[in-house]
Amino acid sequence: MGMVMKGGKCLLIFLFAGIFMSCSDDGKRDDTILNIDKVTGKYWYCINWANTPNSYTTEDLVEAVKLESSGKLWTMDFSGRIDREVGTWFSGENEITLRYDNGTTEKWGVLHSGSNYLTVMVNKGERKYVTEPVYLQDLTGDAYLINEIKSSGVEPTRVGVSVKGKNTVNMSEASVIAAPDKVFKLAYRSRVKSWTDKGDIVASEFELPENTRDIVFYIKVSGHPLKFKDRIYAENLPQRSFRDFGLNAYNEGKSLRVEWNPYDQASVYYRVEVLKENADAASPYFVSQLYAGIESLSVDSNTKTETDVENRMGDLKNGDKYIVRLSAILLEPGIDYNHKYSNVNIQAISYVQRTLVWTEE
Repeated sequence: MGMVMKGGKCLLIFLFAGIFMSCSDDGKRDDTILNIDKVTGKYWYCINWANTPNSYTTEDLVEAVKLESSGKLWTMDFSGRIDREVGTWFSGENEITLRYDNGTTEKWGVLHSGSNYLTVMVNKGERKYVTEPVYLQDLTGDAYLINEIKSSGVEPTRVGVSVKGKNTVNMSEASVIAAPDKVFKLAYRSRVKSWTDKGDIVASEFELPENTRDIVFYIKVSGHPLKFKDRIYAENLPQRSFRDFGLNAYNEGKSLRVEWNPYDQASVYYRVEVLKENADAASPYFVSQLYAGIESLSVDSNTKTETDVENRMGDLKNGDKYIVRLSAILLEPGIDYNHKYSNVNIQAISYVQRTLVWTEE
């Protein structure tokens, strides 16, 4: 999210009013006097909702900022939950000054503060921050390039989208705004506990993958509307044919063995999925974690899966057909594949698949 938004008025929607005036953990303390110890060491969220669910704008996005007691200033790339050190801060009498590494300085006049609320005046506009609301827990959004490679050739590159989080089941709306007047509704997939695209976002419509660009997510979760953004990068995976992958899959009893020809680049990671015969990715039997530097994977009912995806390898039936899909994945710049949120910071995917007849002797 880069840096803290400037100007404007942040509007937080709560079920009750005056949250900053009455907090049980602060007792009868005068909250108009800044106690910096109650402010440091945690992320503060401002929703910035402006009642424009379909607008391709950046002024009304969720922002998250953290003041470390050491004086370091951090923001969070909210869509991928990545922390970024962006400058320093210091405080005076009821004032907090933020100094960004890009040379920008912002002064917050503190009106009210406590351990879980912070109201400040910035450039004659009031902002209200809170610590992480329950409905935002683990919420992420990712947009990336998809290259579907078939034996008949490579399909046109499209944009894949996924919104995940502990409370996705409580979402009543989810969409992605790829450009002005280009809004795509997302659909909920219960098996993978995420909202995803319907395969209808053609990359070339937005001058991708030649250019880097931002897209905006709009969601409504537990009755709370909000928007945040993610970036789609221009760099794509090197082109490959179906034959280049050399994908092979077979089972030995109840264990599946998948083999392929890896890319030369160490920065390419791999994921294996087992799907229904119709290749329905919304209802997988298995989705692996990301792996680096491998050219084969053995899978059974005990193999660890990607977060929140159930391992259903034990449900495969003798004689039935399934799809084994291999994804080669390029992560966004600076993302370690061991990071907790690496699977929602994808830059590009190329995948191939083949049919497997499950045979148990």
